[in-house]
Amino acid sequence: MGDRGNIVVNGVYLYTHSYGTELRTILARALVRGKDRWTDDSYLTRIVFCEMLKASGKGSIDDTTGFGISTQQQDWNNPNLVVDADAQTVSVVSVRDDGKKGTTSERKTFEDWIEKYLNAKLPENEYLDIADDWDTADDDDGDA
Repeated sequence: MGDRGNIVVNGVYLYTHSYGTELRTILARALVRGKDRWTDDSYLTRIVFCEMLKASGKGSIDDTTGFGISTQQQDWNNPNLVVDADAQTVSVVSVRDDGKKGTTSERKTFEDWIEKYLNAKLPENEYLDIADDWDTADDDDGDA
């Protein structure tokens, strides 16, 4: 069946087949990591998608299923998380049976989203130090 969900940034749907209930936390991690790109929706979209891939482990980048990118609503069984980079807000929007936008149940600023879903407050002019989930033991650069 799957745990499907979408994060929507400027009309681009970032889809997961298996991590829909974790998307709120995944998005909060992406917002922390991409703080310097909050006003650049193209970079922010890429940062969010990379955090989604990291949720399933390092090998997910080579998988041919599990994640997708589209300009249309994808399969779901969780509300959409709609990112507005201009307003710097995230809205939780239900999806109707016909795939159309439903009602908004929650809307938060990026800072409030991080505080709620990571239980952390972003320091003024600083970045949170969030642990990197990537296993670096087999890096080719010799630093690990």
